[in-house]
Amino acid sequence: CELSTPTRGFTGGRAASRWHDSDMSGASLRSCPILIRAFLNIAEHHSADDFQARGKEPEGETHIYSWLDATLGEVAELVQEQEAAAALINTVAASGDVRLSFSVVFPDKRGVLVLKECGHVKTRRRGADDGKTLGDVGFQPGDFLDVAILDG
Repeated sequence: CELSTPTRGFTGGRAASRWHDSDMSGASLRSCPILIRAFLNIAEHHSADDFQARGKEPEGETHIYSWLDATLGEVAELVQEQEAAAALINTVAASGDVRLSFSVVFPDKRGVLVLKECGHVKTRRRGADDGKTLGDVGFQPGDFLDVAILDG
């Protein structure tokens, strides 16, 4: 993997600045970013049943690239930079602060996809979950992120 230039589709911004940061450390220095399939929904999370049929995942999918040591705050920034996500967030933002609620969608021991809520990030101020990494919340390559866009 060549870390000197971004992968096609990689979005910029503060969260992506680590790409060129000479102080980059940990897994980001030793590995390529992974594709994260994020599914957005206004007001609530999708249900686990929405993900059961392979190839028929819920609408509102966006793709971002990041590392397992990326924080939920950084992932929230990457999500907000996506055009489709920005439109949904702006719909909710008219009423004030927006909260992004993250759930990991992964197969259980029987192969059935389950949702595990892992944190909330506010768009206008920092919170307790901003510093949790994808690895901390159990996200693994191939898992999905379900993102509920909530009013403040």
